[in-house]
Amino acid sequence: MAWRKINKRWLGVGAGVLLLILISRCHSSPEDASGPVPTAQVERQSLVLEVKASGEIQARESNRIVPKIKRQAVVSFLIPEGARVEEEEVVARFATDEIERRVRDAEGTLAQAELKVVSTRTELDIQILENSNTLKIAEQAVSDAKLELEKFREGDRGKDVRAADLAVSTSESRYERSIKKYHEAQSLLEEGFMTEDQVEEERIAMETAEVDAETARLEVKILAEYDLPLRLAKAENALSKALTELEKTRKKNDVQLRSREQEYQTALVARDRAQADLDELQKELENHVVKAPTQGVVTYGDPNNPWRRGDVQVGMNLNPGEVLLTIPDMRVVQAVVNVPEALVDQVKVGQPASVAVDALPGRTFRGTVALVAEIANPSGWISSDVKEFKVEIPLDTNEGLRPGFSCRADIETGRIDDTLALPVQALFRQGERWGVYLAKNSNFREVEVGRSSMTHAEIISGLNAGDEVRLTAPEPNE
Repeated sequence: MAWRKINKRWLGVGAGVLLLILISRCHSSPEDASGPVPTAQVERQSLVLEVKASGEIQARESNRIVPKIKRQAVVSFLIPEGARVEEEEVVARFATDEIERRVRDAEGTLAQAELKVVSTRTELDIQILENSNTLKIAEQAVSDAKLELEKFREGDRGKDVRAADLAVSTSESRYERSIKKYHEAQSLLEEGFMTEDQVEEERIAMETAEVDAETARLEVKILAEYDLPLRLAKAENALSKALTELEKTRKKNDVQLRSREQEYQTALVARDRAQADLDELQKELENHVVKAPTQGVVTYGDPNNPWRRGDVQVGMNLNPGEVLLTIPDMRVVQAVVNVPEALVDQVKVGQPASVAVDALPGRTFRGTVALVAEIANPSGWISSDVKEFKVEIPLDTNEGLRPGFSCRADIETGRIDDTLALPVQALFRQGERWGVYLAKNSNFREVEVGRSSMTHAEIISGLNAGDEVRLTAPEPNE
């Protein structure tokens, strides 16, 4: 039961440290019996629990340059990595042969579309004029037909009736006079004043007048029963036909006008689309020149994918959405370190940390944990059984720091105040037991170990304050 407690505790903060010490002991030679035996005392003290991790210095915020290209493009120019640039300075270019060809094609398409707009607008204007003209002609035909019908009803019909009636009256009067003259001629023939030929002429004149009277009466009947109704129907039909032609003209004009308007609108849409395509291509052509969004020092690729950094070079094919360059904002920097999976649960946001940078020996930078990754780092090309998790530690100062500097972080994961402790070198293992060798008689004493820092271990039981223990195992003959 005691070993289970010890085992659980050593899976904590100090497990890695103690294992390293045990391994070093297995490979070291025993102390010279003639020399002094190194010892240590059990003391009450405070222990600072830490997790060590290594990584590199990065900018807290980085301006990742993702070129606004629409399709894969070939890099034709790159500013050297590490160069300091100003805002709007050109940092990269892409080959433009293909995009320039497409721009020329789009310009040709736009010219054709603009010509189509002009031609369809002209055809629309002509159609409007033709519609106006044909409508006026149709309206005039209706007006003429109405006038003809009104003329017949109000004038010609009455005039013709009166003329026919007058012709009847005249012919009948002439007939009556001819009858009278014929009878007078017969009397004068008897008295010898006229010849028979003259009387015959009067008879013929009488018969002619009779025929004329009958003809006049027949013409009145024909006029009333046939001519006038026919002429009325003809005038009414002419008006109806004119009205029908007017309606047909209006509908035909409307259809033709809508067709021309649709052709014009279609041409406008095609022109606008061609203009938009050209504008987009010209913008894409402009995007083939990449400028720095801010001043700073250029690094290649995405700092989150350092293994792709070597792929960034002139002649490479860059896909849309890929990071080409990064300009770190060095006003706020951080240590990005990797913590083994066995220790990552001990690291929490808000824990203080001290960071040492290889390039700046003797200096220590303070920071606080801001992020502990939820998933392990990608294994990359070289896989490992030990998973690591990224931890970000913003630093209080950026003085002298540069992106990519190697660093080591000591993350304070806890503190044990006023506890019994001794150096971890004084702990030894016999079988499944942990213990110490007493300095006064070299006897092995089992102890229960709690948590440990990088240098000292907490003693739960088995020792008292002031007890002196050996730092090395005794020789077999001791």
